[in-house]
Order: sequence, then C-alpha cells, then structure tokens
Amino acid sequence: MSKVKSGSTWGTIFIIVLIFLVILIVRGCNSVVQHFSEGSVEEQGQIVLEFEKQVNEIDENLSKLGKEVAEELKNFSIETIPNLELIEKAERQYRVAANQIKDIDIPRGLTTERKSELKSIQEDFEYSYTFKSNAMWRLSNFYSKGELEDIEEMKTDTQLAQDNLLDGVAGMVTLKKELGILDYDATTKE
Repeated sequence: MSKVKSGSTWGTIFIIVLIFLVILIVRGCNSVVQHFSEGSVEEQGQIVLEFEKQVNEIDENLSKLGKEVAEELKNFSIETIPNLELIEKAERQYRVAANQIKDIDIPRGLTTERKSELKSIQEDFEYSYTFKSNAMWRLSNFYSKGELEDIEEMKTDTQLAQDNLLDGVAGMVTLKKELGILDYDATTKE
C-alpha cells in the first residue's frame, strides 16, 4: 500500500515540475519573440521621427487657418461678431486633424513601454485638436444663441487644447531624448 501511495506522490510531483517547465518555456519564448519584434534603438528612433513628421504635416496644413483665426480673434469682444464662416471652417478642420492624428498607425518595432509612451503622445495631440474644435464650436454657438457660458467653456477648451499640446510636445522631447535623437536638449538651460 505504501508503494502505491509513494508512486502516485512521485507522479504528482513529476506533473507539477513538468507544468512549471512548460510555463518557463512559454515565458522564455514570449521574451524571445518580444526581443526580436523590437527594433534596434536606431529603428525605434526612426519610428518616432516618422510619427513626428506625420503630426507636423497635419499641423503645417492648418498653420494658415490657425493664423487667420488668431487674427480674427485678436481683438475679441462680445460686442463684435467675428467671421463665423472662418470659425466654423476651423471647427471642422480641427476635428479632421484630430481624427487624422488618431488614425496614424504606430508600427511594430518599439518596446512595449515606448509604444505606450508614443500612444499617449498621440492622444495628447489628438485631444489638443479636439479641444480646439470644441472651442470654435462654443464660440460659434455663443454668437448663434447668445449664452455666456459658451464663452467660459470656450476658454476652458482653449486652455485644455494648450495643455494637451504642451504635454504632447514634452512627451515627444522626452522620448526623443531617451532614444538619443534629440539635437537640442530643451530640458536644460544649456
């Protein structure tokens, strides 16, 4: 009777050890696959630079419109009505830009952490344009309905747009610095 019990104990221990070995092998394979799916630091830098280039192209396409809106709102007051067609055009174009930034594909080759950082930067830039669009809508809505809270909401949306833009730029600078592709270190006084 003790032989049967002893045999089943060794069998159970063998199965447990075998399960642990399988788990270790699977984890090891996942690590190897992840290691080979990540590009070199140079390749990761190229991915980040390509992403930045795409965001900059979207931003440059709106540069003229942004200047026109800024000039239109330069001497903003409740009593004067700005060019509402321009404001509505800006609202639509900023919404399109937010969607374009959201749709930028981040290719494989980044570490999981860097991909997450780049996704966060992408969201910051997307939200910046979304809030700009919301601010233009609020301004247009104010002039069509005359509700003062739209002006307060426009100010809030404008501030949120600026905050998200600054977060995106700071994140991009930090990521580029990590990858060694930053020409000028804006984080120091040198």
